[in-house]
This record gives sequence, C-alpha cells and structure tokens, in this order.
Amino acid sequence: MRPDIDSALMYPILILEILTYLFNQCIVDCLFPQCLKLAKVVPLFKKGAKSEVSNYRPVSIIPVVGKIFEILLNKRIVGYLEKNLYYSDDQYGFRPKRSTTNAIVKFMKNCVNGLDAKNKVLGYFYDMSKAFDTISHNVLLEKLFYYGFDQSSLDLIKSYLTDRLQSVYYDNCFSSYLSVQSGVPQGSILGPTLFVLYVNDLSSSIVNCNVSAYMYADDLAVQINCNNADLAHESYVRANTIIVDWTAANFLCLNENKTQNIEFGFKCTDYNNVKFLGLSIQSNVKWNIHIESVCSKVARGVFMLRKLRPFVDMDVLKAVYYAHIQSHIGYGIIVWGHSTNLHKLLILQKRAVRVMFNVSSRTHCKPLFRELNILTLVTLYILDCLLYVEINLENIPTNDSVHHHYTM
Repeated sequence: MRPDIDSALMYPILILEILTYLFNQCIVDCLFPQCLKLAKVVPLFKKGAKSEVSNYRPVSIIPVVGKIFEILLNKRIVGYLEKNLYYSDDQYGFRPKRSTTNAIVKFMKNCVNGLDAKNKVLGYFYDMSKAFDTISHNVLLEKLFYYGFDQSSLDLIKSYLTDRLQSVYYDNCFSSYLSVQSGVPQGSILGPTLFVLYVNDLSSSIVNCNVSAYMYADDLAVQINCNNADLAHESYVRANTIIVDWTAANFLCLNENKTQNIEFGFKCTDYNNVKFLGLSIQSNVKWNIHIESVCSKVARGVFMLRKLRPFVDMDVLKAVYYAHIQSHIGYGIIVWGHSTNLHKLLILQKRAVRVMFNVSSRTHCKPLFRELNILTLVTLYILDCLLYVEINLENIPTNDSVHHHYTM
C-alpha cells in the first residue's frame, strides 16, 4: 500500500478495481455469475384479505454486487435504445425524462382537445396480472434479436434470465430455493427495462388516427377520439381484440377485474371516475374526486404531525411533512392544480404548518411557510408547470408554430 494514501481511501479503490475486472470478464465471457442470481423474495401486502396470496406483490432482494452490475448493463442498453429510437413513443415507464406525469398530461390534453372539437372521447384502462412474473424468456430474447442485439449480448442476457433461484422470506422464515422458469425479478434494475422492451410493440398494433395508447410498464390506457359514435365503437372493438390477442400470444394475462372504461364529456352530470396511474380521472374532466382523496391523505398526515410534535424536533416533523403530505400534494399537480376546488386542501396544508409550530388556528401562515422553506399549494403548482416546460421545451409549441404575429 502506498504510504501517501490513507487506508480508508485505498480500500474503495481496491474494491473498484476488483469489480471492474470481474464485470469486464463477465461481459467477455457472456456470463452473469450464478452467485448473483440468488434472490430473497419478500411478499409485500397490497390490499384485500391477507389470507389471499394474490393480494401480495413479490419483490426480489438481490445481491448488491449484482445490482451494481445491472446498473452498468442497464445504462448501456437504455443508451442504445434511445440512440436508435427503438422505444415506442407511447411508453412512459422507466425512460429518461419521462414519468407518469407525462402520460397523464398527454392523455388529458388529447381528451380536452377532442371534446373541444365535439368528438366522441372514450377511455379504456387495462391492467396485466403479474406481468413481470409471466414474461417468456424465449420470446424476450427473440424481441431483443429483432432490436439488433448481437449474439454476445443475447448470451449475456440469457445468462442473466436463466438458472435463477429464489427463496421466499415470510414471518422470519425462509423457504427452500426454487428455480425461476419465467419472468424478470421485481426489485431488480435491469428487469423493468427488459419488461418495457417486451411490451414495446403492443401500442404500434393498435394506434391509428382515432386511437391513442399510453403505457407505463404494465399499465395501458387506450383513448378513442373521433367524431362518430359508430366509428368510436368500431375502433374500440378492433383495438380490444388486438390487445387480447397480443397478450395471449406473448404469454401475458389481462386482469379483467381491473379493466375500466369511461366516456368523457364536459356536460356530464351523472359522472363517474377511473383510476389511472394514481389519479382519479372524472368523466366530466374535473378533479373533485381526486382532490377529496388527496385531502383524506393529507388529513392523516396532519394527525401524524400532531401526535409526533411533543416528542420530536422540527427536522423530524419536516421529514414527516414531505413524506406524508407534500408527496401527495405534489403528485400530478400539474394536471389538477388549476382546479377551483382547492380551498379545502390549502386549509389542510396551512393546518399542518401551524401544527408543526404549535400555534393557534388564527396565526398568519406566510411567515411560517418561509421559515420552514415549504412551498404552498399554489407555488407547488407553478413550480411544477415551469419544470415541465423546461424538461419538455422541444415539444411545446411556440408562437411561430401558431401564428406569425409579434406579440411581445
């Protein structure tokens, strides 16, 4: 060891050199080591009866070194796909500069534009059951070959997918190891990218001038937008048939219990709603139901702050605020933050800040927000709009694309 280098700095360098050598050798040999393919599967409860196995989501906890290797592979694969424009433009999941917000914004924008044009606008929302667990390895490798992956890349990914072993950890007990015959591990780095590639060709089969598709991993929304009711129904039947046939051919299963549909209209009085990517979308294109849902979650956060305040300091309270209040307020606010029905939510946000300072309900909140460096509901909406414009500037129309009049 060199005397001029502190030992605390030397060990990470040595580990980095060793891992670099091992990872490069794995790539040369087209081999993902067997010791990195052992997974501890933890079932996470979602909702419903705890006695039902289907109400749990299996998450794989894989070796840390394996995740580091996956990060390197994932970066190369995503870079290749983005560079060659192989991703479907309708896929928003696990892609750089794309998120659920982008999918929701585009869906609602097209919906409003269609209603403004007096069109028939319908929405159909599909969910795939245990999609990550039912992927066929052979079909996936065939699709990767179609996207131009060479034989050495295919061999490495095949090695990553096959001969995996997993053990379920539940109630402080481990099961015996069993072989994994299909799917990609949930909780991995590379798994979501491979799944997105697996379903990448679905939307191109159904999209046309009347049909739009919006995908986020295994969530699929289909929007019918045309000026004729009969044509709208015909377009839906065709798209639905293709989706059912495609999922069957690719060994995926649609969850019919979670399939939803909705007809949009500005003048809907007896409106209904559907859940799409965590937001409640109403048929009358308003956000009352979603805002009520957010209010309910924020109220629980306020209760948590009130119970914790006597026992923790302000830093802990701020952490709880961001985790249990602002996370709900900020999600998707770009599409519902313009609503006129925000008064109750703003009152709850002010109540949370007053609880954190232990002041009366009549105390002016503006100085409190400034002292905590917390943004108000309205400011969050403005900030989210500005960030969205900055990220998507190349896709936003300018004055020149609308008219040639100088408006400054």
